Amino acid sequence: YVIKTVENSRELHAALRLRHRVFYKELLQLDLDSGVDLDDLDLACDHLVVVDARTQAIAGTYRLIASLFFDRFYSEDKFQLEALVERPGVKLEIGRACVHKDYRRGQMVALLWKGIQRYIQQVDARHVFGCSSVRTCDPQTVARICHYFCANHQTLTEMDIPLRADYRLKGLAEAAREF
Repeated sequence: YVIKTVENSRELHAALRLRHRVFYKELLQLDLDSGVDLDDLDLACDHLVVVDARTQAIAGTYRLIASLFFDRFYSEDKFQLEALVERPGVKLEIGRACVHKDYRRGQMVALLWKGIQRYIQQVDARHVFGCSSVRTCDPQTVARICHYFCANHQTLTEMDIPLRADYRLKGLAEAAREF
C-alpha cells in the first residue's frame, strides 16, 4: 500500500468516486448522476488516500483541511468553532473518511491514521478535530452514545464547542438526564 495525498485530478476524482460509492450508494441507497461526492471545500483541501500498489485502486480516503492553507472548515456550519479557531497554532479538520468495502479491515484504518499522523507532522498541526455522523435522530440512542464517550474520557472538556441551533436534537437534554 502507498499512503499519500492526491497528486492530480485523476486521483482526486477516484477519491470522490469512492466517497460517492460508500456514502450514497451503500449508506443511503442513492446514486447521484455525477457519480462523485463533491462539495465546495473539496477543491481547496488535501485528500489523503491509501492506494493498493498492485491495482492502483484507492482503498481508503480522508479529507484534510488545514488552517495553514484554508480559512474555512466543514464543521463550522454545524458547530460554534470560534473558541477553537481563536486558539494559537495550526488547526486540522479531518473528515469524509471512507474505505472501499473490499479493504474494510483494521489494517486499512491503521494505514489511514498513519497518513494522518504524517500530515499532522508536516503541517505542524496543534489541534485536530472533525465531526462524525450518527445514523439516528433518536434522543435516547444519541444520549447513550454521548454518555459512553464522556464516561470513557473521549471528549474534550476544556473547550466548549456547542452545536449551532439548527443541529440541536430536540429531547436530547431530557434523555441525557437518565445517565
